[in-house]
Amino acid sequence: MLADRNLGQAAVEDRALLSSGIRFVTIKKLPLLIWLALATAYVFLHELQHITFLSYGGFPVDPGEEELACDVWARSFLTDKVGIYAESSGENFTRVFDK
Repeated sequence: MLADRNLGQAAVEDRALLSSGIRFVTIKKLPLLIWLALATAYVFLHELQHITFLSYGGFPVDPGEEELACDVWARSFLTDKVGIYAESSGENFTRVFDK
């Protein structure tokens, strides 16, 4: 099937699970779950940086600057090595980063 060829082995395994009666998240809902997982990871990392500032000091005096520093750290943690992954997997950097 063309759909199976486009989605690869995961689609074939998903179809086998569907035919066996096991309920799970469909492929259409997968992008939403990935987005939610990334958003949750971002929030967790942001708050983790607040804890790091409290534990080890060095946090900005201005609360707005602290928020920005935590945002930058969380974003950096999630995206800094995208290029290394894209290169090692043979994927296009922009395509991986956009995901």
